[in-house]
Parts: sequence; C-alpha cells; structure tokens
Amino acid sequence: MATKKKAAVDSERRLSTGFPEIDNVLGGGLVLGNTILLGGLQGSGKTTLLLQSAAALASPKQQVVYATGEITTEESHAHARRLGAENKYVQLIGSPEGIFVEELVDSLSPRVKVLLVDSIQTCAHDSCSADFGTPRQIAAVANYLTSFAKKKEVAVVIVSHITNRGHSAVPSTVKHLVDVILRLDPHLIEMVLGQTPVRRVWIEGKSRQGRADLTAYLEMDNHGKIVPLSSRWRKVLNPKSKR
Repeated sequence: MATKKKAAVDSERRLSTGFPEIDNVLGGGLVLGNTILLGGLQGSGKTTLLLQSAAALASPKQQVVYATGEITTEESHAHARRLGAENKYVQLIGSPEGIFVEELVDSLSPRVKVLLVDSIQTCAHDSCSADFGTPRQIAAVANYLTSFAKKKEVAVVIVSHITNRGHSAVPSTVKHLVDVILRLDPHLIEMVLGQTPVRRVWIEGKSRQGRADLTAYLEMDNHGKIVPLSSRWRKVLNPKSKR
C-alpha cells in the first residue's frame, strides 16, 4: 500500500509539457520543485518549444511565467500568436536589458507553478557583482533559482546557450545544482535541400526524474511550430518500422 501511495503522490507532481514524447524522456513530465537546464544551438527551437509548452501547461490553478532576456514582451506575444500558443494564464515577460531573478521571483503569483527562464546568460542576482553571462553570475543565478524551485515547489526550466564546440555554456557547478540536463538539437539527417526540420530532445548525461538514456524526435513544420514527427521522418529514423 505504501508503494502505491508514493506512486500516486509522484504522479500528481508531474506536469505534462504538452509533448508526450518529451514527457516520456522526462520520466512523465515536469516535476514540481525540480529545475531543468535546457540547452540548444541558436535556431534549434528552444523559445518555440517553451512557448508551446507554456500554453499547454497553463490553467487557472497552474499559471506559467515565461521570462526572457533575449527579446521584448511584445515580441514574445507576437511569437506566441504566430504559433497559436496564446493562453491568458501564461505571463510573458521580456527584458532585453537583463533579468534580475530576485525581482522576477518576488513578482510571481502564488498560483505560478511553472517558471521558464530564457536564458541564464541574460540573468543576474543582486548578491553577485559579476557581469551578465560570466561563470560567477551564472552560478549565483542557478543557485537562487534551484533553491526557489525546491522551497516553493515550482517547476523551473532554465535555457542555456551552447558553445561552438557543442557544450553547455555553464560552469560545472550549475550542472550539479539542476535536476535534469536536457538538450534540443537539429537531428543530423542528410537532406537534399535545406536544413533538417527534425529535432532531437535528449538527456545530456543527468536526470533525477528517471532514465537518462531516452530520446524524443519532433519536427518543425513550415510555420515554425514544433509538431509530432510525420510518417515520412519516422520511416527515415526507423526504416524497419511498418508505420
């Protein structure tokens, strides 16, 4: 009986991202109190993925905040509209001059259960005098956000830039702090014309939420929206499949 009760409690704490494939990689979805570090190359679709997930996650009792230091609030709203991913229970915050995480957290409603931060390189914590994007500042921000997530039982997703060598541009201390290191990358499939629309979502070596060896495949359609993989690409990725 104790095992069943524990499983039920764990199930209640899981929040669906709106993508069953990604939920599977994460062991069932986002976990309240946990922090995910999401890395990806420029143009891989990180912002698109977060905006679509935000719209799927948000409800009156489960509000979502998407805060970005990359673009303005107006640009975030325009992007969400293009994706058909508007939801009145999602608050979009754009601050190209930088995100001060203490001010951000203090502004959150008690009903906010998911906080999406894009990206950690554009954030600062008042206790740290280092410049935005430096290892010291990144570590201070990560320490604050992971502590906030645990204390308030909010699921936090933090975007990180990727270096030219394909590695996450955060110090190793940050990787120890977060619960999951997730990557979103264009899949290396040979194309006759253009760039592959296939996106690979995978655990980069660490997950406290479940298995760390799972991969999801999604597709970016002609409108720039992330969607389930079409039958064409399923056959390319799995030639033996009958579907």
